[in-house]
Amino acid sequence: MSNTLILVLLVLVLVALAFLVRQSAILATRLDRLHWRILTTRDSLALLLDERARYSERIADYPGFTSDESQEIREASTRARRQMIPLVADGLDRRTNEASIRDAQTREKVIEFFDIQSQLSRILRSALNVKLRKEIDADDYWSRELRELDQASYKVQLARSMHNLYVTQTHKIRERSWVRIAHLAGHAPTAQTIDFDDDTIEDGYGY
Repeated sequence: MSNTLILVLLVLVLVALAFLVRQSAILATRLDRLHWRILTTRDSLALLLDERARYSERIADYPGFTSDESQEIREASTRARRQMIPLVADGLDRRTNEASIRDAQTREKVIEFFDIQSQLSRILRSALNVKLRKEIDADDYWSRELRELDQASYKVQLARSMHNLYVTQTHKIRERSWVRIAHLAGHAPTAQTIDFDDDTIEDGYGY
């Protein structure tokens, strides 16, 4: 084998290695950014769920509700307030020891928390039907309260949608052969989606 051919092969090998290193760095950076976006949207969603619960409590005082409806909304809103647990028990959040817990008890609490959020959505969707919304629209004060609740509910839907989009993108990258072979995800656990009924409008999209 001539020296020229050896040199060409060596150059090709070096180029291939450089390409692999560059691609690995790009993929690792993308994964890291997606993980942080997931955590950021979880933080936002936690705050927005609290905001939705607060506005739900306020709308419960609307005089057009029956006493049973008002009590049901108020109780559901109180239960929906943020608990001191991670929104997702997948261990992705390593910023605190508590947030990284993945034990069975924490997972059960997370499932229960989102069951409560779904219950609140269904209660609001049933109570705030089309007919009642028209009545509320005729009142300046309560129409403002309803708009605040609707805006908070929409932000919850948007935050959950963005979170799940980032999780899906993360899964697609992690499924690539080179990412698995090179262990580019490190020791980061696989992120999980957030799934619950977040639709509070009777003619909305539903779950």
